[in-house]
Amino acid sequence: MKKKTLLFVTIFPLVAVVAYAAVGLLLFMNRDNANAIDTTNKVAVYTVTFDTRGGSAVEAMQITSGQKIDNEPIPSKTDYRFLGWYTDIGYTNLFDFQTEIENDLTLYAKWVEIYTVNFESCSGSAVDLVRVTNGQTIKMPTTTRDNYVFLGWYLDADYTQRFDFATPITGNITLYAQ
Repeated sequence: MKKKTLLFVTIFPLVAVVAYAAVGLLLFMNRDNANAIDTTNKVAVYTVTFDTRGGSAVEAMQITSGQKIDNEPIPSKTDYRFLGWYTDIGYTNLFDFQTEIENDLTLYAKWVEIYTVNFESCSGSAVDLVRVTNGQTIKMPTTTRDNYVFLGWYLDADYTQRFDFATPITGNITLYAQ
């Protein structure tokens, strides 16, 4: 019986130490795996920034990789017409909102100035002002006045510079009826 007890007392601590070491090793290995970042299921999120070039603010958007921008934001700017979003400040690459986003992106608003043409009917019937995009032309409106014949529109109240309606509008003007 003494041999069995001696064998048990000698082998049991050895088995316990080996088991303890094995459990410790497994826990150590699992600790490293538990802290590892699983990148296989991670999806990139990109920021799309809108530079309105002086227009109303547009908040940046967070877009998941491969997704499209749902709604094109339309900023406003007094006395300007919005022409679209461009990927470059030189306005050579119009952004297509059907494009899937694959990186951070800044879009630039392009604007064209709008001018006002006022009509001074000089006691004739009123003519509404016209808002026109820079470089565009307008059609000649008419005005009437009892016992008078309308002769045209002039750039000055003294009727020395007749306005040619084929002329592109490049600034705010007032035209005078004669």
